[in-house]
Amino acid sequence: MSRTLDVLQTPSAHAIRTFCYTLARELGLTLDSVGWGCAEHPEHRQNPYNLTVRITQPFEWDRVFWFMGEQVCGYATGATKTAIEDHIRTDLEASCRLWSKGTAEG
Repeated sequence: MSRTLDVLQTPSAHAIRTFCYTLARELGLTLDSVGWGCAEHPEHRQNPYNLTVRITQPFEWDRVFWFMGEQVCGYATGATKTAIEDHIRTDLEASCRLWSKGTAEG
């Protein structure tokens, strides 16, 4: 198995996906999907593992989070759990605020 698949199929990667669904439910969001990938992106050579979160309700939005393999793998041990969860939570909450502000103004 390649290093990429090793990272993407870890208990940590699965736990991060589960966290995203749990957080979305808490924030009143419906997710179409949460999926991992690995890309050779010039701006993400150091952190090639990407987690795409696709929101479908109450607004449509895709967000990609980029991580290093060590960050993903450190989630289950607790080494990176707080940092990853804070990053995802901050981003999703900000998106909710932007959407709420837009609907209030529009």
